[in-house]
Amino acid sequence: MEPLPLKECTYECDGDELHLLEVKQTKDHPSEKGVDEITADWVVECKKCTRSFTIRCINRYADGQKIDTRVDILDDTGKNLGWLGSY
Repeated sequence: MEPLPLKECTYECDGDELHLLEVKQTKDHPSEKGVDEITADWVVECKKCTRSFTIRCINRYADGQKIDTRVDILDDTGKNLGWLGSY
């Protein structure tokens, strides 16, 4: 599966140049038994408006195997702006 590049700012500036500031994960590896969720926050900044926002990926695993990922967007205050998609 290839990742989809985010091509525009989530704010009203419509900036199309984003750069990655940091990636934070709740843990490195899923459990071998049972259902597990690992959250990865991708903090990016728009070069036009200089505001940052977070792309939150919630990866679900069953017995160590990935079953799906839900993606949400959070603004610079941590408010969830909504669901971006699942894959």
